[in-house]
Amino acid sequence: MTEALANAASYFINLFATGGATLWGYISGVIPLLLMFLTFMNALTLIIGESRLNKFGAALAKFGIFRWTVVPLIFCVLTTSTGAFLLGKLLPDRRKPGYQDVCLTLLHPSAGLFPHIHAAEVWVYQGLAVGISTLGLDTGAFAIRALLSCLVIMIIRGFITDRIVDIMLARNAKKALAAQQ
Repeated sequence: MTEALANAASYFINLFATGGATLWGYISGVIPLLLMFLTFMNALTLIIGESRLNKFGAALAKFGIFRWTVVPLIFCVLTTSTGAFLLGKLLPDRRKPGYQDVCLTLLHPSAGLFPHIHAAEVWVYQGLAVGISTLGLDTGAFAIRALLSCLVIMIIRGFITDRIVDIMLARNAKKALAAQQ
């Protein structure tokens, strides 16, 4: 009985020691990386100019394929996820849901190459990367494949979401026309 209690207490303390070691690893490794990358991207955004970036994004977003891939990727990299979501204000209302959908799709798979985009997703990516590296595979190749597959999924999701919105708007327009008659 005493030995079981001692083992339980030892396990309990080791649990916190492991948590502390993991936290210290993040503090000394990942967090400075994120801060430096975010600082660099903010400086680049200031050098280019926010109004120029907005005009560029609005011009590209007129075309569906760019609105679903290039625009979210560029603006997530340059302005993080929040800035990319804010670019949606420049789009017509009927295109905002598809754009927001692809921005959300981009957050997790981009964490391997661009950890500053959405810091909460870095922890998910790191969990996957530990498994990949345990298998002896390259985490860089995994990050690139994840991003490329994400771009394909973004095209599919953006197209489907835009079509659903178009169908719903047409249905609402028919109902409003029928109500007027």
